[in-house]
Amino acid sequence: MRQIALYLSSICLSGCVLFPSEKRISKWSVLDQAKDISCKSIDTGKHIGFENISVLQGYRNNTTSLPIALIAHVVKRSGAKSYDYYDFDGDLSLESEKRNSLIFGRNGMPLVGQLPPKEGSEARIAVLRNKAKDESIIEIHNIRSNVVIASSAKIAGNFQGGNLMNTERGMWISLEGDQSKVIFIKGGDLLAKNEKGSERLLPVQSFPNLSAANKIALLGDTEQSAAQALTLKSDIANDGKIKDLFLVTRLHEAGQQGSVYQLELPTEAGVEAWAVQSVPGGAKLAYIEGDSLIGQANLVLAKIKLGVASPIIEWQKMIPLGDAHVAQPYWVNSSNGQFLAMMKWLDEESTLSLYRVGFKQVESAKDFGVFAKGTAAIDLFSYGSDNEVYSVMRRKDGHKWDFSVCLLGEIGY
Repeated sequence: MRQIALYLSSICLSGCVLFPSEKRISKWSVLDQAKDISCKSIDTGKHIGFENISVLQGYRNNTTSLPIALIAHVVKRSGAKSYDYYDFDGDLSLESEKRNSLIFGRNGMPLVGQLPPKEGSEARIAVLRNKAKDESIIEIHNIRSNVVIASSAKIAGNFQGGNLMNTERGMWISLEGDQSKVIFIKGGDLLAKNEKGSERLLPVQSFPNLSAANKIALLGDTEQSAAQALTLKSDIANDGKIKDLFLVTRLHEAGQQGSVYQLELPTEAGVEAWAVQSVPGGAKLAYIEGDSLIGQANLVLAKIKLGVASPIIEWQKMIPLGDAHVAQPYWVNSSNGQFLAMMKWLDEESTLSLYRVGFKQVESAKDFGVFAKGTAAIDLFSYGSDNEVYSVMRRKDGHKWDFSVCLLGEIGY
């Protein structure tokens, strides 16, 4: 496999992946053991470039593989803001002619996470639009026609983005800003039309007692009518030191908010980055405790049981990270289980490390690819009947960003 990759590197690899080893600066043995992967730069077409790439996951249905879409935040020569939408089909080339160009109007931006449910074969996307000062709305757009089919009532505040979690009963949306908040839009109203056939105003249920200075992660609940909100809050402890706390709050679609519970987890050294994923009956949490830039950090993983009562830490594991500087962790599922992925920088190069997280155990990391300086992973996802794992990578190329999609394949252990 490695010899084939060396000869075909100009065809199947982007500029962010380094082969062979003599081109590398770092001499860490972990880089010699990293698995070869295939990557390809995303074609920008007629555009100057992209600001970012977001991964959207299709509405959950009975298929084994959820549909995946990529949406590129376009930099146009005119300076106008638009987006390119691409239905992912496993092909790394992502040719520009396969994409739909979307314009969401002034101050419109797509919500990441899951796509709203389809009506027939028509795909939809949820868009956040900041309107007047301290006022926003959510719009539902038809992807093919780029027509607004529904829009929400006004939401207090302006936001920089948001995440969407679909359930059978509606959409839970986490909006990120100086004061992040959560709203719920009932699913039965999502596709409703008034008598004249124009878009209907969607009622919004807000939770005024829940806000955070950073992101709010939304998690599933044992009851379909509820969700769990996880936040990270910095507080002053009794000794006068600032301590990071993970807090969980149960939310009901009718607007009720439960008690706030603190998760009893080690956070004394501070939380550098974190990620959480819903699992049946609860969630799996991963975070970097300490400062990995100076080699004093641990990866902490925990399984949390969530329900009507207070959350329970079922198990936790701490893994010292040693000399590696790490970045934002990501959860990704494959046919071989759930994985926690994050970039590890070793001197001038980096590799993408994946840990398989099972029931009360975490298996040693496997490393994928050797990446040039300045390369970062911005998301991972699985696709296809075999649930092969893909990553979206970003690297600075002169004055613009270069984005690539990489195939890690089936993550075997």
